Amino acid sequence: MSSGGDEREHNLTPTIGSGNGGGADSLYMFIKKEVIPFVEQNYRTYNYRILGGASYGGLFVMNAFVKDPLYFNGYIAMSPSMWWDNQIALQNTEKLLSKSTQLPTRLFITLANEGESMGVDSLASLLKKYSTKQLVWRYDKHPDEIHNTINYKGIWDGVKFIFSNWSYPLVDFASAEKPFTVPSKDKIVANPKIAKVPTANLINYSGLYQDSYGRLISIEKLQNSLVISCDSLPSFTVYPESKNKFFIKTETALNDMHLKNVLIQFEFSPKDSLTMCANDITYFGAKKVISSPLISLSEQSKKEYVGNYIASIPSNNFKISIINNSLMISTGMATSKMYAIATNKFFIKISGLNLEITFTKDDSGKIAKVYISKDGEMLMTANKSN
Repeated sequence: MSSGGDEREHNLTPTIGSGNGGGADSLYMFIKKEVIPFVEQNYRTYNYRILGGASYGGLFVMNAFVKDPLYFNGYIAMSPSMWWDNQIALQNTEKLLSKSTQLPTRLFITLANEGESMGVDSLASLLKKYSTKQLVWRYDKHPDEIHNTINYKGIWDGVKFIFSNWSYPLVDFASAEKPFTVPSKDKIVANPKIAKVPTANLINYSGLYQDSYGRLISIEKLQNSLVISCDSLPSFTVYPESKNKFFIKTETALNDMHLKNVLIQFEFSPKDSLTMCANDITYFGAKKVISSPLISLSEQSKKEYVGNYIASIPSNNFKISIINNSLMISTGMATSKMYAIATNKFFIKISGLNLEITFTKDDSGKIAKVYISKDGEMLMTANKSN
């Protein structure tokens, strides 16, 4: 919401200060007690709240963070006026941080070319000194921006930081606290009868797909069913109702995805693609990117790849580690799961690129050279350093 004109200073500052401030607490309680309940009662919302503001608005955000640090899931303070009333907000922030051992929230602060007089550098120093691991925070300085433009850059960067671990849901936003009833033409949605399909069909559908959101989805055969996995989503089993159509049981959707009265179906086409629908509404499509099924590696085989790698392009050095039983490749900018398509070859999606990474070994059985390619074209090589 906007608070401008002559009332801006009063509404957004926590104390009287030079004589016109002191209304921040009242505005905050109006937002908390009236605005948010009204919105949540009349509109479909997700149980995740973010508060953001610039200048006096940034000061308002920091005052809310100090007074009620867990009400919002994320706070974005852009060039906050921490200088206000002899830096009273800095003093209150230090009191909170010095005594609170648990602050499971996210805080993003930024500053334009305004210098130390804003008090934001001091705020960052307090966060560095006191904050715990549960408080995830970041401070960005933008000397190329001025006070009146920092909000454009700050909102964009702040939202990306707050939602850095967010991913598109399978069907729709839902949680145990706020389950969602999926729209349906039928009053009651029931599971189809499970069919028996040829093993050849199950093997043919197995593989690695990329959906319309850019997510990689792996599908593996499991007896007379398929297991679908995605880095950002839990794994789930789908059961056949016909040779090319599979479904997630309604009880699984309710208990694990918190989606009521929904039949989620996956339909495979002869052209190595699939469509996902919920109650006959299409949510996304996906195309197979690896023609053959993925392979499983032993724990010992996985350990052979763990280590640091020096790339032929120095800025692209990377590290391979095992996280939750999966091989993961990390650069300075991103981390991605490695999908085994052969004992020495993997498919990865990193920084938006679909790549293949191939390992060769020397006579002693140790990794000697790594080749990274895109669409069959070599991009770079790498050597294992340890």
